[in-house]
Parts: sequence; structure tokens; C-alpha cells
Amino acid sequence: MKFNIFLKLFLAMLLSMIVVVGAMMASTYWSFRKGLSDYIQKTELERVEALVPVLSQAYQEHGDWDFLRGNREAWIHLLDQGLGKRHGKEGDGPIDMLEPPPPPPLPESGNVDFPILPPPEFGEGLFPPPPPLLEGDKFPPPPPPNTVELSNALQNAPYLNSTTLPPPPYHHHGGHHGGPLPNDPVFLGRRLRLLDASRDYVVGPPYHGDKESFRPVTVGEVTVGWLAVRPVSVFTDRLAISFLEQQKQANLLITLLALGLSILASLILARVFLAPIRRLAAGVQALSAGQYDTHITPSSQDELGQLAHHFNWLAQTLKSNEKARRQWIADIAHELRTPLAILKGEIEAMQDGIRNPSPERIRSLHGEVSALTKLVDDLHELSVSDLGAMNYRREPLNLAELIQEVCGQFRQRFASRGLELINRVDAHADYPVLADPGRLFQLFSNLLENSCRYTDSPGLCEITVDKTEQTYAINFCDSAPGVPDEALGKLFDRLYRVDKSRSRELGGSGLGLSICKNIVEAHGGTITAQHGEHGGVWIRVTLPKYL
Repeated sequence: MKFNIFLKLFLAMLLSMIVVVGAMMASTYWSFRKGLSDYIQKTELERVEALVPVLSQAYQEHGDWDFLRGNREAWIHLLDQGLGKRHGKEGDGPIDMLEPPPPPPLPESGNVDFPILPPPEFGEGLFPPPPPLLEGDKFPPPPPPNTVELSNALQNAPYLNSTTLPPPPYHHHGGHHGGPLPNDPVFLGRRLRLLDASRDYVVGPPYHGDKESFRPVTVGEVTVGWLAVRPVSVFTDRLAISFLEQQKQANLLITLLALGLSILASLILARVFLAPIRRLAAGVQALSAGQYDTHITPSSQDELGQLAHHFNWLAQTLKSNEKARRQWIADIAHELRTPLAILKGEIEAMQDGIRNPSPERIRSLHGEVSALTKLVDDLHELSVSDLGAMNYRREPLNLAELIQEVCGQFRQRFASRGLELINRVDAHADYPVLADPGRLFQLFSNLLENSCRYTDSPGLCEITVDKTEQTYAINFCDSAPGVPDEALGKLFDRLYRVDKSRSRELGGSGLGLSICKNIVEAHGGTITAQHGEHGGVWIRVTLPKYL
């Protein structure tokens, strides 16, 4: 099954939000549960601190702990004093804050469907009277636990879950057993035991664990015993359990709401992110169909917005290239049509007997054929240089010597046209470059040929060299006529000619400067055109030094 980009974006954002929401809700519930547990433990430790003075006073009265060894009734009485009574009186110690509400009043009259029984009688304090004693033992042994009934009771208890367990029955070593301890909601009494100064067991439920905490029982500055407190591992308070259940339900509702909002947000964000991509896809289809006027308006400043800008530049470049291609074909057709038309007219005139095949006419036809041959050669050379297939054999050479050699060949041609060729490059200077001597000779020859052909007489062409730390700049600056400002950036275009001063009647195919540009760029340099100080064109060629 293939997923489109919309579905991928939607699922990716939705899963990310689900993970974040789930982690947040789980950590929140864990933090709340741990905080509630810490609060309950701190609260019960405060109650334990109230029990320590009661035990200290009992020790002072009896002188040791023997009165508590196996004496469950005395231990319960001390717990009742220290931890609080159900019906506390002034001076009896702190009152249990989790005291159950009184029973509802009985109706004065009317029939009821159930018998009204008097409330059971309780012993003093929080605890019922102990069961009758058996001979030979202070307390009757508890019946063996029924595991089946206990499991059913755990499953049917409305206030217990899989993480809660009933408090363990109170028992201790020595064969003494007893009934339930104080009816406190967190079963604090079932988790307290008393040790003597040597930490030997005195009374309370036997327990040995690493998490048990100890509170010293002192008389004066002497430690006479230790009160061991086993931490609560589960919530046994119905109020706390009910509060936790409410928090679970609230967290579940919040989670469902967050998931719904996540789905909605994922749908919206996926559409928002996908909208510019769809616009780009439509634009690419339009470009592939040849619609180069396609334009995409960027909707943002992010990567997608930058991609839209790049698409617009690509469309503009393709449009310019297509226009240049059509102009290139038209210019080539024009350049070929003119000499072919002349040749055809001359040959037809000779065939019709209008003109005789004299040496002058044959020489004219040969000139047109030579022009066609030069044009075809230039086109071939330009196409080869565009493809990067032009051969370059680079070797170290001195620019000063090469310029002197080129100027020596063109000096006579300039003089025949009434022009002066001024070479200001020192013949003994050392300007080393790594280049192809033949291609650089062709480069300088084309530039001097162009200047000689299109400079009015009397005029001049001046050659200079400027040095920088990394390059050499060779300047060809001739005299009038110049070129308009808008033509400076087009002189290196293929088949481009400036009207009047760069007309076809002066010869040339209009490809010389284009070939020069390719040669310079192949050597890692640059070539530019600007207005010269002598009123003509200033061609500046920059080549890297050979270090």
C-alpha cells in the first residue's frame, strides 16, 4: 500500500502528538500519585511522633518493656493514646481526623422494610474488646486464611484494584496472636512495632525489611527503645483511593480531548504544509509543458518559500534560454542566408548569360564561400567549447612574451588601416601563467582582430597589464567608436552585433567574442567589457597567476 505525502505528514504529526500527550499524562499521573503517597507518609509520621512521648512515659512508669511483651491489650491501649481515639476527649491525645460520620437518625414513624437494630457496643477508644482468652494462651490463634475467599473478596471489593492489598493480620512471634488493631484508615497500627534499646523485638507485627524506618524512644538523653515504622506500599484509605479514581477518570477525559485536538491539528497542519508543495508540483508540470511564464507566489519565508523563489528563477532562466535558442537559430539562418543568396544570384546570372564568368566575379564568389566556411568553422568551434570538448594543453608560459608575439603579427595590419597598436607591456617582464599557448594566442588574436576591424581611422589600440596578488589583468583599450551602455553586457553573446559600428558589412561572424569568453572561462579567468578612456571599448581579461 502506497501512502501519499498528505497521509505521511498527517500520521507523522499525529503520532508525535500522541507520544507527547501520552508521556505528559503518564508523568503527570505518576507525579500526582507519588506526591499523594509522600503526603500520606508525612502525615502518618507526624502521628508517629505523637506516639513517642506516650511510649517514653510508659517506660518511665514501668522501668522496662517487659509489661508490653506479649501484652497486646496494653500495646493497643498505648496506640489508642498516641494515635488518637474515635471519640477523643480533652487530654486524650489527637483526635482521628478520618472519623466516620454518625449514623443517620431513625424515623419517628412509618413502616420500614428492614429491622432496626441497636448499634453495637464498642470498647473504649477506637478498638473493640479483645476476644475471650483460651487456656494456656493469652490470645486465641487466628483461623487459617481461606485463599479462595480472599481472592474473591479482592475482586469484588469496590474500592480496591490490582495494586491494592488488604492489610496483613496482626501477629508476632512467640505463638501469641490477636485480633484487629486500631481502625485507622491507612492501617498505621498494623505497620508499627516496638523494639528495645538493642533493637530486639518487643511487641507489634514482626517485619524485617530494608525500607523500615526507626524513631528513637528516649528517656532523658538515653535511648530506651525504637519505634519501627513500615512504609505503606499501597493506598488503603477509601478517600484517597476514591480521589485517585477521580483523577484517573479526569486524566482519561483530558487524554481523549487532547487526542481529538491532535487529530484536528494534524489535519490542518498537513494541509497547510502540503499546499505549497502542490503548487510547486503544478508549476513543474506547467514548465514541462513549455509554459515558461509560470510563476509561483511564495507564501512564507521558510525553506518552502525559498524553493518557490528558486522555481521562479528556474522558470525565468528556461524562458531566457528558450528565447536565446530561438534567437540563435534565427541568427544562424540569417548569417547563412545572405552569402547563399549572393552565391545563388551570381550563379543563376551566369547560367542565364546575364553575366560572364570573369575572374572578378569568380573572386567574389570565392569570398562568399570563404565567409561561409569561416562561419561554419566558428560555429563548430563554439559548439565544441560549449561542450567542454575543446583541447587544452596547459603549460607554464610568460604572458609578456606571448603578447609581444601577437602584437608583432598585427602591427602591420593596424598600420595599413591607419591605426596605431600601442603595447605597454615590458618585453622583459615575467608574468607566469599556466595556460594553453595556442588558445591564449587565439584569444588575443580575436581581440586585436575585433579592435582592428571596428575602430575608426585614425585611431589606436593600447595594451597594458595590471598585477594583483592572485591574478594578471590584460587590458585592450581602443578608440572610437564605442558602444551603447545596453550593448556592453551583450558583446559576448553569440551572433550579437551593434548596429552601424558593428555591422556585417565590416566582416566577421559575430562569434569571435563568444569564443573568447569560453577560452577565458576554461582557464579559470573572467572577461568583461566597459567604456574605455580613449572613447572606444575596454576589454579586460583576468587570468590567475601561476605560483
